Amino acid sequence: MAIQGKYNFKGIEIDNAYIRVSHFHNVVVDHVVPVIKTEGKDATYNEDGTIKTEAVPAVYEDQWQIVNNAALIANVYQSKALRDANPVTNVIEKIDLSFTGEVKATSKNGVIQAYNHLKSLDAYKDYTDV
Repeated sequence: MAIQGKYNFKGIEIDNAYIRVSHFHNVVVDHVVPVIKTEGKDATYNEDGTIKTEAVPAVYEDQWQIVNNAALIANVYQSKALRDANPVTNVIEKIDLSFTGEVKATSKNGVIQAYNHLKSLDAYKDYTDV
């Protein structure tokens, strides 16, 4: 599984660059997020500049949320042939990205999620699966 398309490597256009995900990991993290419980209100003033009503600060409540932090590393090759010839030394660049993964029972596997994320980015939206 890989994607292929036009890649800009340091100003040089590579027509059939071959990109293959080499690493993927997904970490489910529980963390606290402050959520507004009551909206705050700004102070209001009389025409003479005196305070008519005092400002009321917003009230926040901490809520636990689960965040699925996923990361991928993909190797970029000038072509599939060069990747097949030597997948270690023929890497011209590495792509290292983070994104929100899914861990539901119906979710696609992590590698597919990684490729789908790459193809959702403008730089790789015209790439094809190979």
